[in-house]
Amino acid sequence: MHALYFWCVSATDVIQARIQKRCLPSPQECRRLRIAAGLTRRDIADAIGASVPAVGHWENGLRRPRGEFAERYAEVIAAIRRALDDISERA
Repeated sequence: MHALYFWCVSATDVIQARIQKRCLPSPQECRRLRIAAGLTRRDIADAIGASVPAVGHWENGLRRPRGEFAERYAEVIAAIRRALDDISERA
């Protein structure tokens, strides 16, 4: 394979890791937020098009979501956090 291909894959992985670190809370915090919102792993999986075991792996810190799943998961977790913040502000 072409050396540029390997560089692009590596650069993509680095960029993806930086996005995840900035946008995605710890696995434990993601689980806490999901539970606080009264959602199941199935709810999260269905919302982002992932499998239930994948969400479990992410919440247990066994794996990190990648690619589109990382973006979708970060968006869902951020939306949950905003919704919970709105509820606590109204209380």
